[in-house]
Amino acid sequence: MSNLYVAGIDGIDLGQQDTSDQTRNPSKMCTTIKRRVHGMKAPMYVAYYLDRPQRIEEAYEQTIALLYYYNARANLEASKVGILGWAKREKWM
Repeated sequence: MSNLYVAGIDGIDLGQQDTSDQTRNPSKMCTTIKRRVHGMKAPMYVAYYLDRPQRIEEAYEQTIALLYYYNARANLEASKVGILGWAKREKWM
């Protein structure tokens, strides 16, 4: 079924290796996948990714893998669009 899953992406633009040692509690990349209402089934979260890997590309690759696996529509935070540029460079879009 098309449009059954929707993803929320709260991205980061720097990986752990690019973050200063003095930065306390740096934010993490978060991707959630939610199944919409389907028949009598209530909406529910089916996947959750929360991490700040050494290389930011690892987080982007994991997010793209989830989007493809669930064939999910993505809702991206407007101020964190690094993943868009990366996806275009890598020919995902």
